[in-house]
Amino acid sequence: MSALRVRRTRFAQHNGLWTAWRCRACDHYYTVLSGMVFEKTRQPPSKLVLLLRGIAKGEPTAHLARELNIGRRRVHQLRQQVQCNLLSTRPTEPLPDDVLEADELYQNAGEKSEPHRDPADRSRRRANKRRGHGTYETDRPPIFSVKGRASGKVRYFVRHHADGATCLAVVKAAAHQQARVLNTDDWKGYTKVEAKLNLQHATVRHGRPGSGQREWARDDDGDGVRVVRCNGCEGAGTGLLSYLRVFRGVHKKYLDHYVATYETMTNAKQFTAAVLQRMRFSKLESQSKDT
Repeated sequence: MSALRVRRTRFAQHNGLWTAWRCRACDHYYTVLSGMVFEKTRQPPSKLVLLLRGIAKGEPTAHLARELNIGRRRVHQLRQQVQCNLLSTRPTEPLPDDVLEADELYQNAGEKSEPHRDPADRSRRRANKRRGHGTYETDRPPIFSVKGRASGKVRYFVRHHADGATCLAVVKAAAHQQARVLNTDDWKGYTKVEAKLNLQHATVRHGRPGSGQREWARDDDGDGVRVVRCNGCEGAGTGLLSYLRVFRGVHKKYLDHYVATYETMTNAKQFTAAVLQRMRFSKLESQSKDT
């Protein structure tokens, strides 16, 4: 509520939960929830705090509904609104690091809660029966992760494919112009990074079991430190998979919402006032940092 609006308001009523004011100019009522995702809710402050805490921690919707004694459908609606805010306010500026790591993972994400009449065409079966790299159409959309070595910040990108053009677009969005080195595995989608983005490209060959040509880290300059690796991104991907596993399946249409929530809490480390601001409100012009 703006300062001008506050001067024109007067105390209207107090119903035991939220104090309401009436604006003399427009004759509308306002509370501290006005303009938030909880504007229409009738829940007490204690439940709203626990709900936000549960969403930030990645607790399942059914568990939150039972714990807070709120309808599951209503909790799901509030969760979608909060996660949509986090997605729309996620940082878009490149990572400040000179050395980056990039990797991709493939998450089973079909069309949860949508009826499938054909018993032989179930989402999990469609995703698991295809070998190789998944796509959005095969219910295994790729999730890219780009991590800065010095800052430890991670950017996640949910995409439909993991081809060369998509890999270049992801790296270009996450790397600043003065970045020097990009560490990846031997996926062919990153082969044109040096030519197109002017980045030194260092790769490790993971290979297949039994191939005899597998490596996870390599020392190229002989100083005893294996700097050629993408273990940081692989660890970030493992944490994301563990976070998504709790929900027992996510609709691929909303996968980026869950990923944005995990990215926010991973980079913030703490539940700060800036994180709370992003969860409650839509995007602010001054909001751009990892909070």
